[in-house]
Amino acid sequence: MKGTEDYKPFHLEGEHCISINSLTKIYGLGPLRFGWIIANKEIISNAKRAFLTFSGMMASPTIRLASAVFPHLDLALEKIKKYREINLPVLREMLERQNIVWNEPPHGVFGAFQLPNGFDSMTFVDEACAEHSVLAVPGSMFSRELSGWLRVAWSIEPVLFSEAIINLEKALISIN
Repeated sequence: MKGTEDYKPFHLEGEHCISINSLTKIYGLGPLRFGWIIANKEIISNAKRAFLTFSGMMASPTIRLASAVFPHLDLALEKIKKYREINLPVLREMLERQNIVWNEPPHGVFGAFQLPNGFDSMTFVDEACAEHSVLAVPGSMFSRELSGWLRVAWSIEPVLFSEAIINLEKALISIN
């Protein structure tokens, strides 16, 4: 996580390594598909070609928004740290009440935990979460091996997060 003592750009690990960052993954600005890469010219050229093949040309408003946000990224990092400090204890306490053990990530805005009784995450999201107005991401979106896992994010306003955790707990209780 940028801004922590553990942060080190991956491209510094060796000539064979690249760093790829984006407003999406690093700063939680999901709709802005705008990022950067540090690598040699050949790798950058190949990455650009692949990006344009999959996503096409970026819209002018996206480029303007990203350019306006770029000088203020430290503000986003501070907000992420603040949300983490306030929201993570709320999630942690709820997981403890539900006897769900998880490995809390040391940085960042996302985490995942295994659902009780090997419950399928897609079914959980489609049924229990939908019933309780919870927006969560099934682990199966990332890998079949994670079909019993749920991805959660704590990068929202604390009041909204607390409400979401109450509803997530109701959803978890409904499957036990």
